[in-house]
Amino acid sequence: MEEKTSIREKLSHLSQPPIGLRNYTELAGEMENISRKEVERHTRRPKMLALPDKNKDCNQATVFLKEHGIDGTVIKYLADQGYLYEDVQGNCIFVGYDDDAPKYGMLYWTENKKMAGIELPGSHKFVSWPIPAGEPSELLQVYEYPIAAMLKMTREKAAGSSWTAKHHLAVGGFYIEPVYYYTKSHPEITTIIFCYGDDIAGQSIAERHIKAFHSRGYTCSIESIKNDNA
Repeated sequence: MEEKTSIREKLSHLSQPPIGLRNYTELAGEMENISRKEVERHTRRPKMLALPDKNKDCNQATVFLKEHGIDGTVIKYLADQGYLYEDVQGNCIFVGYDDDAPKYGMLYWTENKKMAGIELPGSHKFVSWPIPAGEPSELLQVYEYPIAAMLKMTREKAAGSSWTAKHHLAVGGFYIEPVYYYTKSHPEITTIIFCYGDDIAGQSIAERHIKAFHSRGYTCSIESIKNDNA
């Protein structure tokens, strides 16, 4: 309960500069397919995450997410944890944390039902949008975008599965770097399911990511998600 309060308090003080992201230099030597230039770009200096001001409630964002088929209980759980909120313009903001500090933001315009998420200035791509398991878990499910992750949570809840008892990570596209970073931070993870779009691009990239993590000893599989700009 204290951790949830801490996250909400951080979101209520968005004007404070975020703590510097952990040094990636040590991590870089263990990552495959990440160039030195890319790592140096993230370590040169901490970036300031520009999160918009919060609205007094989350009503418009909730309507928007429900129109995408997401269960109200899932929305409330993530909002209470500080992983999403509504800004003063009524847009839906997703927030990713590293060491309890906000490091990543993605905005969805609630008036544009087909628009994919837009990353906010200062977002740390290595962090993206992780939702840690609510209890010890060896399973990580990876998605392209936060709404796809919430749709999967909704389906698992409807099926009676414990959707909070596993790790979820939306990487903001097909980036593999956040998966490396999250699994290094959570060594208990042994199994990864790549829940990417059912189109050719999604399935092809999922196959490549599986090969990369199979070579590191993980058990991996693909679960296709209907691609509708989620």
